[in-house]
Amino acid sequence: MKKIALCFHDFIISKLSITHFTRAYLGVIKNVMYNNHFDLFIHVWEPTNESGLRNLKLKLIDDIFRLYKPEDYIIEDNNLSNANQQYWYSHNAVLELVNNYSNKNNI
Repeated sequence: MKKIALCFHDFIISKLSITHFTRAYLGVIKNVMYNNHFDLFIHVWEPTNESGLRNLKLKLIDDIFRLYKPEDYIIEDNNLSNANQQYWYSHNAVLELVNNYSNKNNI
């Protein structure tokens, strides 16, 4: 059976996106989880307290980790000001997690 590396990266949560984020990401995980064998890898930015959302962001991240137990993850401060830099940095960071896991486990 083939394994799938499911990679989440660069998610930013705002008041406008919290419902869509939850539905989309948790829906993807749920549908993939029941149909395939996968390993989950996550790179997220440390939640800031913009608009009082820090606790909501932390709960969502906590729920994802508790329910789906990623193989590896990184949570780090976002010191990048450019959206493109943020996206590609996060993209590369999550792929590095996959590559390290693959090498470590001979996959």
